[in-house]
Amino acid sequence: MLELIDKQALLDEVKKRLSEQLERLTQEQRNTQAGVVHEDNRAEGDKDMRSTEASYVARGQAARVVELLDEVRLAGLVQPKRFQDSDPIAWGALFSLEDEQGALSHHLLMPGGAGLSLRVPLGAPSAQEVTVTLVSARSPLGQALIGLLVGDIVTLDAETKSREWTLVEVA
Repeated sequence: MLELIDKQALLDEVKKRLSEQLERLTQEQRNTQAGVVHEDNRAEGDKDMRSTEASYVARGQAARVVELLDEVRLAGLVQPKRFQDSDPIAWGALFSLEDEQGALSHHLLMPGGAGLSLRVPLGAPSAQEVTVTLVSARSPLGQALIGLLVGDIVTLDAETKSREWTLVEVA
C-alpha cells in the first residue's frame, strides 16, 4: 500500500512544514527577545525577575531555532528512494508498524521533525488517504528501527511497560 504514496510530494510537504515551523518559531523568539529589553520588563526591585525569566524563554527558543535549522537542512538531504523489503530501514524509509493489538501505523523516518503527522493520498487522484507520522532518527524508536528489515520486531522499554511493534512494510 505504501508504494502508492508519492514520496517526493511527501518529502516536499515535510520540508515545507518544517520550514513554516522554523519561520514561526524564529518570529516568536525575536518577539520574546524584544520583550527582554522592553521597558515594561525592567526590574522594579531586587526581587523582580521578569526580565531574567523572559531571557530564559528567549534562550530556550533560540536553542530550538538552531535545532530546527539543522532539521530543515538535514531534511533537504533525504532522497525519495524506494525501499524494498530486503532493504534495511534508513533515512527516508516509509514504513508500517503493527502493534501488539494488530493496529497499523504508518511512518517516515527522518533526521528530525518527530511527531509531525500528514494526511497523504494513496496514489495521485485517490480519495483514500493515510496518516503518516514522522519518526526522528534521533528518537529511541528511530534509533531502534535503523537497520531493521521487514518482519523484524522492534521493542522499546519504558519505565512501566515495554512496547513491541512488527515492521510489516517498507517503501
